[in-house]
Amino acid sequence: LWFRFDDVPTYDTIHPLFYFGDGIGGPGNSELIIEIGHFDTETTIFCTIITDNEKIPQCFNSKQDLVPGELYHFAVVVDELPGGRPNRGTNTGYLNGAEMTDRHYRFGGPDMAHFFDDIADAHQTWFGRGFLSTIAKVQSLNGLVDEVFVLERPLNAQQISAYYQATKGRMEQAHAR
Repeated sequence: LWFRFDDVPTYDTIHPLFYFGDGIGGPGNSELIIEIGHFDTETTIFCTIITDNEKIPQCFNSKQDLVPGELYHFAVVVDELPGGRPNRGTNTGYLNGAEMTDRHYRFGGPDMAHFFDDIADAHQTWFGRGFLSTIAKVQSLNGLVDEVFVLERPLNAQQISAYYQATKGRMEQAHAR
């Protein structure tokens, strides 16, 4: 997904980019959320899975602060091992076409394959709107989200990089300030 956030989140707020979940937030929620910020005023990008009743099997962030007003591309790739145990495989994040090799895991690790199937009661998909996990208050993005794709198969690093390079100029032109 392509995105831009225009200000720094304040304490206990986030800038949600993509939300897939139950739509209720608060205790007992279940969601996959891609967001800027995470309980404080940082500007890293997070990918967090919260399963039924607030269990967090996976959460990683970019470790590097992003700059408000800049245009970014972010991709998450999850691949389960064939014939393996459920939720075992790989996951990674890509920022501006490059793998985030220094991403920081707060929960889980790079060998976890939690994704859409792990959301207990998913019936809401939002762009630029979401919940801060246990707080049942809708949060909104001050910025933009563009070209969101969910694919049935994982892309490799070369495909992510090629997509980023092929769309970068068009996105920058479309969203120039």
